[in-house]
Amino acid sequence: MSASRELAGALAYLTRWSDETTDGGAVIDYPFYRPTAAELAAFIASQRMGRLVTANAEGCPHIGLYPFVTDGDAVEVHLVKGDGQVADIRQNPRVVFEVDEILAFMPSYLEHPESGQKADHHYRTAMIEGEARIADEPDAVADHLSRLIARYQPEGRYRPVTATDPLYTPGVARLVMIRVEPTRVWAKFKLGQQPR
Repeated sequence: MSASRELAGALAYLTRWSDETTDGGAVIDYPFYRPTAAELAAFIASQRMGRLVTANAEGCPHIGLYPFVTDGDAVEVHLVKGDGQVADIRQNPRVVFEVDEILAFMPSYLEHPESGQKADHHYRTAMIEGEARIADEPDAVADHLSRLIARYQPEGRYRPVTATDPLYTPGVARLVMIRVEPTRVWAKFKLGQQPR
């Protein structure tokens, strides 16, 4: 089994295309930057950390950087029960989980001898919009932690994580597992300049 459970549907929900509108108008989309479903799944699985974005009751966003595992199309992280993002999710379960990788900076002079506006970055990013569910049952938290340590420490050399093991019980009791079920995914792999 892979270190992170394979994305069951390869997050085939790539739905933020140019024909979609928002309150602000059409979503900008460049089809040549879209990854395939397989590329997207491999990219997400290759990332070591991701950002969870929540908002409080007043709409103020909060962001946290976390290790994560995937389970089917869902993404899972864990937080301390008293964390502000847990309170945010209890009030508003709509969240975003984001992963990115900066690949290179391209100086402007490679495209034009004088125009500074030709400077650019090459990167890959995926933003998973979804509904977050909080699980605070000790067995659910321990199962999540077990999959997380298996992902990040595949060589083993640790005692299996269980909710009833005295080594882990205090830590498990302090945590909740956050599961983000995707509703929409937007991804951009900017690996070169736009076609002319």
